[in-house]
Amino acid sequence: MYNQPSTTNYQLVIYWLYSLCASVAFMVLLGGLTRLTDSGLSITEWQPLSGILPPLSEAEWGEYFAKYQQIPEYHEINKGISLGEFKEIFWLEYIHRLFGRLVGLLFFVPFVYFVINKMLSLKVIVRLSMIFGLGAVQGAIGWYMVSSGLTERTDVSQYRLALHLIMALLIYSILLWTVMDIKYPARRSDFNFLSIYSKWLTCFIFFMIFLGALMAGTDAGFVYIDGIIPFGAYDLSPWWRNHFENPVMIQTQHKLVAIMLAVDIISFSIIFIIQNDRGRFLGFALIAALALQIALGIATLYHFRGLEEYFAANGYKKMFQFPVMVAVVHQLGALLLLTVNLIISHKLLRKEEE
Repeated sequence: MYNQPSTTNYQLVIYWLYSLCASVAFMVLLGGLTRLTDSGLSITEWQPLSGILPPLSEAEWGEYFAKYQQIPEYHEINKGISLGEFKEIFWLEYIHRLFGRLVGLLFFVPFVYFVINKMLSLKVIVRLSMIFGLGAVQGAIGWYMVSSGLTERTDVSQYRLALHLIMALLIYSILLWTVMDIKYPARRSDFNFLSIYSKWLTCFIFFMIFLGALMAGTDAGFVYIDGIIPFGAYDLSPWWRNHFENPVMIQTQHKLVAIMLAVDIISFSIIFIIQNDRGRFLGFALIAALALQIALGIATLYHFRGLEEYFAANGYKKMFQFPVMVAVVHQLGALLLLTVNLIISHKLLRKEEE
């Protein structure tokens, strides 16, 4: 159980945690936009403190640009771009990193204040300390991801990209769950099949997001696929590499698993709606989030096809291209689906009077 503070302090903590959830969600949006516009390698060094300030003079801009000109992405994709064009991709990566630091401050300063003023229970303090640790690890993972694209590759490792995204969503999920734990501390003790089902769906959604990260990391959205198991799906050897490195197989499995997840979510939602009169709107919300996500996924694939050569020759011009924005919203759609499912999962653990 959580020791609840006074009503005013209680609401203050709740608002703070909700603001953190929103901030992490915005970070996910920025991260997706950074990856899809190939902006992530524009800053080739990790400077947690000195990197807070952007270049302030033409000489500093020249230094950043010169460092970028030493990596494979410049030579193979963006060779010949001007300093002005470099700035277009620099600013997005810079904002992404800066906002990450701001989220850390938004967490740490209020957290210290709440602890000093004894506004949090020990259990909440332990939970939030773990989240802060995960946030620090996430920063290191971010640089670990970027470093994979600075020597031999022209982009970051899809494995590290997936790890970075999953960690962000794990932090978001724990934050959201903590908010709901504080608001609704009472628990039911009886066996709840739907509660187990919803936890399974949470794991399934995380797996689907992992597959989506592989899609983004390998540019699998550019591939045109016809048929259930298309030609070229198992071109790589050993066979298992195709599921992580072959764009044809990655897109194929993404669509097939999406169908299975959709069937699972619809089945769960129907049962939930039938058995929960007071909360049935959440079941409809889950179906609506699923429908939106499917529509966004189809739109993303439709608009990306045929653009591979254009983006390969104009990498720095990806910013705010319509297909890129649809793909970013598709990523947010996954976050929305996860959010609704987490809310339902927590509701299924509460006593009926809540």
